[in-house]
Amino acid sequence: MEVTPKGIMLFIENNDVPGVIGKVGTLLGDRNINIAAYLLNRGNKNRKAFAVIRVDNMIGQEEMDLLSNLKEVQSVDYVKVNG
Repeated sequence: MEVTPKGIMLFIENNDVPGVIGKVGTLLGDRNINIAAYLLNRGNKNRKAFAVIRVDNMIGQEEMDLLSNLKEVQSVDYVKVNG
């Protein structure tokens, strides 16, 4: 996966099952957080997927908690890269 580090980026590891992208997108959209890019990488052996999601708005603790509470999500973190 090639990622250009800039802006606000979410990092999500999840079970590789249908519907996760939709759940994440709906959750963020419902909170008025616009997705600028959604990059996905799938593991072949462990049935896990890893996403880097660039967003236009800051992510608060409430959004982090909501994402973490999605049953398919294993871990979630974010970083803001200036530049």
